Amino acid sequence: MEGELCSICQKINLQQYLFEDLSPGTITLGGFQDIAKKSECPLCRLIIQALGANSRDYWDAGIYPSEACYFGRQDGRSRPSILEVWFDSTSETLPEGICGHITTRGEILLVSDNSKAISRRPTNPGRPIGSQIEMSVLRGWLSSCETCHGDKCEGLKTKDPSASTKPLILVDVVHRRLVECSPSCRYITLSYVWGKVSTFQTSMTNFSELQRDDALTRIGSKIPRVIRDSIDVVANLGEKYLWVDTLCIVQDGPSKLAEISRMDAIYGGAVLTIVACAGVDANANLPGLRLQSRHSSQSFEIIDDMCLVNKLPELAELLQESRWESRAWTFQERILSKRCLYFTDSQVYFECCSGIFREDIFGEYSQNQLIRSGAGNPLEMNDLPGDGYTMFNIYENLVKSYNQRELSHPSDALCAFSGIISALQKRFGWRFLSALPEDLFHLALLWRPIASSSPRFANMDEATELPLTISPSWCWTSWTSHIYWDPWRTHAYAGNKIHLKSKIEQFTVRDGAFLRNVEPKYGDTDTGGCLSTSFTSSPYLDGVNSSNKAASAHNGSLHKTQILYFLADAVQLSALRLSSEIIYPKDYAHPISRFRRGFSNQAWLYDTAGHHCGTLTGIESWPPEHSYDTKKYDLVLLSWSYQRVVTEADIKASLKHLPLEYLSSHEYYDEIFDTYHYQVTEDWSRNIMLIEWRGEYAERVAIGQIHANAWERSNPQRKVVRLA
Repeated sequence: MEGELCSICQKINLQQYLFEDLSPGTITLGGFQDIAKKSECPLCRLIIQALGANSRDYWDAGIYPSEACYFGRQDGRSRPSILEVWFDSTSETLPEGICGHITTRGEILLVSDNSKAISRRPTNPGRPIGSQIEMSVLRGWLSSCETCHGDKCEGLKTKDPSASTKPLILVDVVHRRLVECSPSCRYITLSYVWGKVSTFQTSMTNFSELQRDDALTRIGSKIPRVIRDSIDVVANLGEKYLWVDTLCIVQDGPSKLAEISRMDAIYGGAVLTIVACAGVDANANLPGLRLQSRHSSQSFEIIDDMCLVNKLPELAELLQESRWESRAWTFQERILSKRCLYFTDSQVYFECCSGIFREDIFGEYSQNQLIRSGAGNPLEMNDLPGDGYTMFNIYENLVKSYNQRELSHPSDALCAFSGIISALQKRFGWRFLSALPEDLFHLALLWRPIASSSPRFANMDEATELPLTISPSWCWTSWTSHIYWDPWRTHAYAGNKIHLKSKIEQFTVRDGAFLRNVEPKYGDTDTGGCLSTSFTSSPYLDGVNSSNKAASAHNGSLHKTQILYFLADAVQLSALRLSSEIIYPKDYAHPISRFRRGFSNQAWLYDTAGHHCGTLTGIESWPPEHSYDTKKYDLVLLSWSYQRVVTEADIKASLKHLPLEYLSSHEYYDEIFDTYHYQVTEDWSRNIMLIEWRGEYAERVAIGQIHANAWERSNPQRKVVRLA
């Protein structure tokens, strides 16, 4: 499509922007809608296409965006061969109901083969995309990574040098059958969304038949489209073997759970992972594998004898909008893979630990923030952090990211994270109880739900007729909520670090028929010491084995659950008052926190005089005292916290590290207790868990803090806790 440049675009010296190191400056192009109306101008058309590659769902054709657009080098960097356009949106210009500051950027690339005579080849020139993938390009990406990137792209560094010798079931794409191979062989994995479609699966009855030549060809369309397409991709890449869950795990076999638990080895051992992120289920195809099977939003224009194309969306943007990115199972598949080949509706992206290749750009393309770089995937760091608490932050970030994903079957919550657990065990040398690291168990127990939460263990999954989880109530995998460790209560606030001291001398766990002591590698944060790691029988463990029958009767899944036994200081809830209402004296001097006091999942503890003395997180609403049996509930002391008293001077010095909704020094303490009545000291905090007794066993209800004076006045008693 040809046309003449508009009056504004005629003034732009494209040669300067494309080939000179110094930026010629910024040009105001006019409002977005005005540019969009100039459809006869080839550069205006490209500008709209480039900005549209990063459109938001609130854009409205012909109405919004309406901001002024600019042409140049947006951040002042010297980037010849790329034309940049952008506009800034603020709360004043954004549609009603949307606030903030957003910069929308677009890029236009030079296709060098059609350009004027140039003394040097520009870096990363644009490349037109066809309706079908050029497999030679994809093969080149893989070859370039394996040849040039070295150890950086050879997978996770672990402390476990031994490789599994158990054979892998793989798809032989040449003979179209299943084979058993050494895990050290070269193979590719598939990551996709299973969805609600009926999927062909390998079973005990058909496994032998599927090992015959062309067995997969004979069953044809029974195999979902995404798997059939992946078999073709592997063959076209010149590779022989593919691993895909439905075919390579015998679904009713005795080793299914063992296979699921070694996802770190399966995905980490693959040379490449094919990611089907364009579809919503297993029947979606891989776009671009066949002619006319994809429709790119790329446009190209000939201007001043130069061929220019708009750059397509960044991979991160496409993944954020994909169904694949929202699924819990795919989280570990991506994290654990050495390299990923993403099939999107517009083009194919190749991602490794060194950079990104993409069809619309020649050569390797490095983004400012690589998705799977050492920074984005902490498991790939070359050097391990020296202390356990930095390692815990890595674990915490993985858990928070995982918890934002969706599960079709809540009973899979632990299984879908098991590959990450295995990788952490090998990478850090950690040991796990359910999904909590033993090495910092006293800290790990302090997880909190961000919003209202309900226990998965209390119900049955209608689809599978299994308990919604086999995890214990004290592990986050048992609850339906995004979870976190409150950094202001467990790490630091305004530069004042928090030190935890466990008040549980020994946790003992019953895992099935066996008893063992929990073995933390890192002790209290103020001493750095280690707790006991040997098993020693204690009086409170007498009769544990004889109580197995009662444990099985307690709940449909309890006999499969790890149960914690420990001796702790406990206060019966009847000694205090728990309420979802905030009650303050009329003459209370300090304002209520404008940020977190409105959280819907908090409840407040009041002493016998009616003073606010503690706060619990994880309770959406709490009934009046007369409507439940307070004797069924205990508050259990887990640890003490020590922190230098936070002052306004500390907050002022830390403002650049605090969010806009930061708490004042009064609010920081008012959130937990009434500072009008209770004194702020370095050791005021007692970390507590609210538990509910169900016969001989208790379950976690919420976590929180209480002021030390209120705790002591409540007359705590030593008590044996059996936490299921």
